[in-house]
Amino acid sequence: MRTSPPTQTTQGQRRTALKPLLGLGLLMLAIGTGCATFTVVSEVTRKADGANTGALAVDVEIEDGVYKALLEMDPDSAKEWPMATKAKTSGWTVTGSGRKLRMTRQLSTLPAFQDALPGLAGLWDMGEFPITAMDVTVDEPNDEPPVYEYTATVVIPVQESPEDSASAPEEPQAPAQSASPDDFFGALAGAVASAVDETMTDPKVVALMAAAKKAGPPAFVVGVKLPGSIDEATVNGQPLGVISPDDRVTWTLSYANPGTYSLRAVAHLMKVEFTELAEAHTQGDDFKVRGRVTTKGGSDEVVPVTDAKVDLVITGPKGKPYGTPLTQPLTTDADGYFEWTSYFTADASIGAWKIVATAKKEKQSGSIEREFKVDELKPDVDANIRAIIAKWKAEPSVPNGISQSFIRDLNPIPTYGMRVNIKSWTDSRYEPYTCSALTIKTLKFLNGLRFSTTQSDRLLMGGVHYGPVTDGTGLIHVATALYPSANTTTGWRSGYVLDAWPNQTKESWGWAEWSAMNAGGAEPARFWNFGNMWSGEYPTSGSGGEYHPSVGEIPASIQGAKGTAVLTYSPVALLVSDASGRRTGQSGDGTLVNEIPGADQTLVNLPDGTQASLIALPDGDYNTVIRGTGDGDFHLETTNSEQLLDYGVHPIRSGEEATLKLNSVDLKQALALADGKTVMPSAAAADGGGGLGRLPMVAAIVVGLLAVLGGVVVVVRRGRAH
Repeated sequence: MRTSPPTQTTQGQRRTALKPLLGLGLLMLAIGTGCATFTVVSEVTRKADGANTGALAVDVEIEDGVYKALLEMDPDSAKEWPMATKAKTSGWTVTGSGRKLRMTRQLSTLPAFQDALPGLAGLWDMGEFPITAMDVTVDEPNDEPPVYEYTATVVIPVQESPEDSASAPEEPQAPAQSASPDDFFGALAGAVASAVDETMTDPKVVALMAAAKKAGPPAFVVGVKLPGSIDEATVNGQPLGVISPDDRVTWTLSYANPGTYSLRAVAHLMKVEFTELAEAHTQGDDFKVRGRVTTKGGSDEVVPVTDAKVDLVITGPKGKPYGTPLTQPLTTDADGYFEWTSYFTADASIGAWKIVATAKKEKQSGSIEREFKVDELKPDVDANIRAIIAKWKAEPSVPNGISQSFIRDLNPIPTYGMRVNIKSWTDSRYEPYTCSALTIKTLKFLNGLRFSTTQSDRLLMGGVHYGPVTDGTGLIHVATALYPSANTTTGWRSGYVLDAWPNQTKESWGWAEWSAMNAGGAEPARFWNFGNMWSGEYPTSGSGGEYHPSVGEIPASIQGAKGTAVLTYSPVALLVSDASGRRTGQSGDGTLVNEIPGADQTLVNLPDGTQASLIALPDGDYNTVIRGTGDGDFHLETTNSEQLLDYGVHPIRSGEEATLKLNSVDLKQALALADGKTVMPSAAAADGGGGLGRLPMVAAIVVGLLAVLGGVVVVVRRGRAH
């Protein structure tokens, strides 16, 4: 069997294999002897509860000319450093590569800075890591203002010049006889000598070393950011270091100045303490916070901080901020004290609350965090509701319109409220007495109790909810519900409705009575045209049981141009169509259709057995059909912001039809009756007789709100059949 002879490793082959290793060594030599800036930053963060965390960041940046030379010589090594590879496998976060590299690590305690030093040194590829000791401490003796201290020892070694470090070693003594293949070390020595000689004459290496020499010695930068204000920074006991406006101190050490450097930074933190804060409150309680801000003076005595700005952040068990009233920045007095007085609402969240006070003055700051609890109030809900209603009736900001002579002089049939709304179109004296205006005033009154600075008023809201409600069809009328908050089954339908509009007298209506008059009632989200005007403000309008009332008088969404109305009532069905054949109203089979864009309609059952129908339309021309659904009389009126026209009362039988060309610009159109006769309208007095006097309350509300709806409205009331 033939065997191959042993492979001979020549000196030339060894020399070729060693050249890349020498190139990499020269690359690190270039970085270590010039052209790079190394920055090590320690940052300490103090939480409001006094706990400390930290972070370490190491930045390496190579001078631009040197980096270009490195790329020419060894692109792979220049783009991915061994230091970055080590950091990634040691729990550091590495960003950047090539010319700029950053390595960061989060620390959970102050001792972790000292513990992190061996790991930091383990990343170093250029000899001994310069920082040989590092520590961060905090001193809070006898609960005095905290003092943070950072210390570090940095050793900058003596550097050889690139030429000296990279010069070829002396020629080794030639062996007595030629080296054999087995004489490994002798052959290696010869290969090193030859490789070094060839490497140092390589144009790329020459360019690299020239760039390193031009860049000068490397810089080692140490930085630290401590809580509070850094007022002392020294090197070897002498004031030295750059303190930035954000209280970060930086020391820059050059490898051109070797030696041992002791770095120290001291920061004083303002101390914030609560001198008055109860550990427990009850819903509806007054809430007082008093505290003090101090710091250490030049001789370490505790001194008050005057004119410091203090921000309070208070959050409840649900994590939501305490929002009413909003806390404002406070200012400490001459003795360093700040004070804030407020209250808890009667339905404040039960459980653990948190308060954080943060004080700032110039570069100094400090904070404190404490917890307290709010216990449940045990109210007499029925007694509270009775007391609230009594206060509302006596409250002058919610007026009784009947006290005004210009309202008493109106025709009260069927209600004063209807007359007020119609008169408000042309006479501003009546505007404060419309249903929307009275509801807004009522809500403001109830908000005033809920957010009152008087505890006895706030406590009335214990166990009580309130909010706006609308008629069952969601088109026209709005009032205010007042009810027990504990009733989650029927909600606001378990209590009362405060409605000062119908009789222009503040009245509390039981749910059954008010709903019979207003088609069952509904939440504001049922408003067809307006949408939910109080969205997210009250329990009845989607707040989830909370209260976030707006500060505006009337939501912009309910403001609009004044329009035109057509009113009818009798045993009839009403159907309106536009020029495109789109319909709104009640079709022949009794189905309600609403095809006309911007149109609204409603049907309301009244306590006297009659039924009102209403259609509101945008401005334009329409065909109106009034179809008899029984034998009886029907009444028709048209109105807009300028006039009110009455067609009178006319008989109609089941299946018969009357028609009307409805024009929003010219209301004076002929009504064609089922017997072929035509009727022209006459002016109707809003405060006197005429057919409008028989208009039911709900239909009248619609008329009164034409200023909101805009366009044309048709209302039908069905009377009792013969």
